[in-house]
Amino acid sequence: MDLVDRCWDTYNELIANSEPDREYNKVKTWFKHEQDFASITLCGKTLVNASFMEVIAVFGEIGLIGSYIDFFEKLDIEKQFSNFRYMCQVNLKMPLFVKARDLIVMGLGITLSEEKTVILAMRSIIDEEFLGAKVPKESADYIRIVLNFGFYLITYVDDNHTELSLGLNVDPKVSVVPWFILNSFLKEVAYYIVNGFKDKIEKIDKTEYKKRRELRKEFYDKISERLHFIPTNTTFLPD
Repeated sequence: MDLVDRCWDTYNELIANSEPDREYNKVKTWFKHEQDFASITLCGKTLVNASFMEVIAVFGEIGLIGSYIDFFEKLDIEKQFSNFRYMCQVNLKMPLFVKARDLIVMGLGITLSEEKTVILAMRSIIDEEFLGAKVPKESADYIRIVLNFGFYLITYVDDNHTELSLGLNVDPKVSVVPWFILNSFLKEVAYYIVNGFKDKIEKIDKTEYKKRRELRKEFYDKISERLHFIPTNTTFLPD
């Protein structure tokens, strides 16, 4: 199944059409063991008090994300293949006595005009090369996990509100760690990621992001062209 189709199906199955397992601090979360127990699916959703373009600005600067999501130890862009396709290495913090994890992911961005949504889809890269670029080798300090698929959905609500959804289907590589040790931690992952984005976006440093837009004018101009379904009075990082 196509990566984007898997992401969209998961969104509709869990987030759009089922009750959340938990709701805290205006963030709804879902947690599901898949049938073979080889992977888990984590989802989260919240309403962000910010314009659609403010949310897009934060996700457009991938290199800054690792600095304000507590669950991320580090996030590096290894290779940018185009304005909307990239390869990243993510180092993840784990509970005490559990070895840290990392993963190498490719990501791409697609617009869904009828839904007034941008979907940022991701999956692990497990080969030694991807689109001609070398994939970083696994470090002895980390266990490399597999993200079967993942996504962020950014949906226009109105000029001042945007819906942000997250979905991750992951094999956390815990064969030597009892599930009960990690269960409570894993159930919190979606909350901490979604809430981290919500907090950052609602307190966005508009000056910093406007500078970055000037430096990457071509990138943001192309984004604006693709977002023709957003009302014209919704400006980029309004004062």
